Amino acid sequence: MAVTRATETGTCALVFTINHAVMDELSSRTIDADIVSSLSGGTMCEKVSWSLFANAYRCYMSSLPAQEAIVTHLARFRGIVQLRASLWPQAAKPKKTANLLTTTISPSSSSSSSSNNNKNNSKAQEAVEMQNFTLSHTQARTIPSLYHTYQAHDIRPAIITKTAIVLFNASQTRTGTALLGIALSGRGWPFILDPLSTFLPSPHLIAGPAVSMCTDVVVLDAEESVGQLLTRLDAEQRILTRYSHCVLGPIVEGLSEQDRLVWARARKRIFNWLPFEDYVKYPTNADGIDVLRLLVNRGSKVDEPIDEFFWRCSMVATPGGEQRLKIEVETIRDIFDEEELKDIVGRLFEMVEKLTDEENSGRNVGEILGNA
Repeated sequence: MAVTRATETGTCALVFTINHAVMDELSSRTIDADIVSSLSGGTMCEKVSWSLFANAYRCYMSSLPAQEAIVTHLARFRGIVQLRASLWPQAAKPKKTANLLTTTISPSSSSSSSSNNNKNNSKAQEAVEMQNFTLSHTQARTIPSLYHTYQAHDIRPAIITKTAIVLFNASQTRTGTALLGIALSGRGWPFILDPLSTFLPSPHLIAGPAVSMCTDVVVLDAEESVGQLLTRLDAEQRILTRYSHCVLGPIVEGLSEQDRLVWARARKRIFNWLPFEDYVKYPTNADGIDVLRLLVNRGSKVDEPIDEFFWRCSMVATPGGEQRLKIEVETIRDIFDEEELKDIVGRLFEMVEKLTDEENSGRNVGEILGNA
């Protein structure tokens, strides 16, 4: 956290960033509301102790529902090595030689001068790596048919967008299968049947991180209609969400080494549907780059190769109250360039429009993929 003061107006601002790896979206928004309430003298809502959630998880991880979830996931993941061609994108491109600052040292230069130059070159190289580490592209569009599909068929925008990503991936790999890592806030009591969970406090008030990841294996049927596909993926997603906190240990141990490698790579092709967010404009620097995004990128440098591809999607409300679908893709520069990411986002919007076109509801998946 940091407190900053605007000298021209004399006002102060509190800025804080939260790593999404340790705090999910709901928790971070709750913290934001608590801070605003605290600073303004308001009253904070009563929270559910995170230890209650943790204890429920530990108590029920050996329960029958938990064991059923483990068996179900193992059945889905065993033999996943046969689907490795369905991973998209497949791998990073060969790294391009960085255009770094270099200094030619003459034989008469002193050792201290050489040492200083090496330090300066090292700093210049690190700065280039930091600034060019990740690449993203974001668009937001109004799609009236998205709301109509939700109203008429009770298919959530998140499911429509996820289905569009699945079809887009399948159109790229030509395999009829898509592998995705799904980020879930996990706002449900783990392994507790719904009738019993009604006696517990709302899981949305859990005071702590409940973020979880699960791997989704979607097999497409070319003869299945678009309407049937949306309904099926909606039902499958509800099952994944129901067991989002499935115990990973037995699953990892139950897979072969080859299956584990593909499973791990699939978890790096991430789809994250964010809760409905208001239209927010973050401050930018002189180059037009989001200041907060720049801080996040500087903190993401690690010593191992990274080849994640993120789909971050949500519904946003403009100042005029218009609902828009926002799609953001992010990856490292070794995989795609700016124009390629822009084209990917544009094509995904086209796929969403196809899925929500009422005339396409009865068409089969093979036709949609053939025109992708």
